[in-house]
Amino acid sequence: GNDLNIAHQLSGFVSNPMEYAEASKVSLYSIADYTWNMDAYSSQNSWERALNELMPEHVDAFRIFCQHNIDLGPTGHGLRRQGESAAFKQAAEAFSKATANGYNEAAVEAMTKEFDTMVNAADELLKSIDEPEMISEIAPWLQVMKIIGQRGQLIMIMHTLLEKGNEKAFIATYEKLIKLEQAQKAVISRGFEGSIKKPNPTVANEVVGPFLKANTKNLIRNYKSKHTYRTDIFPAELLEEG
Repeated sequence: GNDLNIAHQLSGFVSNPMEYAEASKVSLYSIADYTWNMDAYSSQNSWERALNELMPEHVDAFRIFCQHNIDLGPTGHGLRRQGESAAFKQAAEAFSKATANGYNEAAVEAMTKEFDTMVNAADELLKSIDEPEMISEIAPWLQVMKIIGQRGQLIMIMHTLLEKGNEKAFIATYEKLIKLEQAQKAVISRGFEGSIKKPNPTVANEVVGPFLKANTKNLIRNYKSKHTYRTDIFPAELLEEG
């Protein structure tokens, strides 16, 4: 949020990195760029160079990870970052428009690819032997990103199964979805002895998370309006349909 013409007003610049030294280098790179040559600074160009410098063998996968890790989620000081999951947001808006009047196979396939991208990027980085210090630090967030992508894949499958009227497969897929949600909640970012908190990593919380929640809710309601098979498996709603 700082301007590019304030160099003559400053005698120094202090940064406050995370406890994760390697992951902090993404931001530290841009801070160094900014303070070195403020007049020529471009946040986007600096960010891209940081990705190439820090993860040269997996730039595309690392970019996807970073794009889904912009917002901090709810915090004590209220700071929120905008612009997370920008490409996904466009795809989600297109999906919602295409399915406004009912099932759309092409829209489901397009949305599935977005979730495939998340899963594949997480897998690539988790399996990498390059930059082991960085991978070790971000591993919990990678695990959560993969699970979120897998949840999305299942939700898209459920759209198709509901359209086909396949009750048993729909319920079986929903059960897998619930297990993934539980697995996501079980991931902690730090659990070492003496740690005050054992927080659950927040990933893709600004756009992808609400999309998953809304689609799951709509799928359940649509299923219950057409079928009775094992509807007791779903969470009870205090007020259904208003």
